[in-house]
Amino acid sequence: LVPGYPPGDRAISEMDDSVKQLQFHEAANIFPMRTATECDELAEDIRTNGLKDPIGLCRKKILDGRSRYLACEKVGCKPRFENIDPDDPVAYVQSKNLHRQLTKGQLSLMAARALEYYHHHPSENLRGYNSAMAAVAIDCVVSLISQYSRILKCAAVLVPMIESNKLSSQLVHRYLSYLSITEQRHIVKLCLSDSEQDKVELQEVIAQAKGRYIRAKLSNNPQNTATLIANILTNIKALTTLMEANNSGIPGMRDRVTRNLKAARKYVLETRPYLL
Repeated sequence: LVPGYPPGDRAISEMDDSVKQLQFHEAANIFPMRTATECDELAEDIRTNGLKDPIGLCRKKILDGRSRYLACEKVGCKPRFENIDPDDPVAYVQSKNLHRQLTKGQLSLMAARALEYYHHHPSENLRGYNSAMAAVAIDCVVSLISQYSRILKCAAVLVPMIESNKLSSQLVHRYLSYLSITEQRHIVKLCLSDSEQDKVELQEVIAQAKGRYIRAKLSNNPQNTATLIANILTNIKALTTLMEANNSGIPGMRDRVTRNLKAARKYVLETRPYLL
């Protein structure tokens, strides 16, 4: 036991020299790591004042205190540990981290990771956690959590690029999640490169992925595309007729809307052969 810490159900101890690099608990990893700046500040504080709060171990993995553990390693401070064994590790981690200033995207990714964790550990989901409950808790729409769930399933290798703001979640979800793992890994390589040539290639790869996605959608639904175009033309014609017959409103504005509708109809007619 460490002096100053009374004995109890959760034993607090220093790390034995024989203990090798500890792993992070899967539930802890539903939250993003702190930023490099935050980790540097934490390390300097530990260097100056020592480790204030022990690191929580659950089944020999770090459930609480990942950043504190890494900061201790960085400054050469011997960490202290306490054994914790919550019935619901995800709920425990959420209670420890939801005070952090996270974006809606980060919170949605956290919720998707929590759902994935519960999928593999259903007996630990004591509160019946689901997408609807998560959406209410973090004040977002269920579709955003579903978007991140698909990314975790089909493009997990690209998640770090989303977290580092090198790719948007919308781009990955809509166009890049359909690519092969080899293609996705190549995109990661391009994202991490500082070469101007690689940056240009990245934009070309993304453009090609968008083109493949659109062509696949059109080829899979030719009849739907034709019907959609016909409906657009019908609606434009009806709106044009209505605007021309309507004498109310500002004349200049009414004429401008009419011209725009006619131009839109002309554009759809010209591009229809290429869309079908």
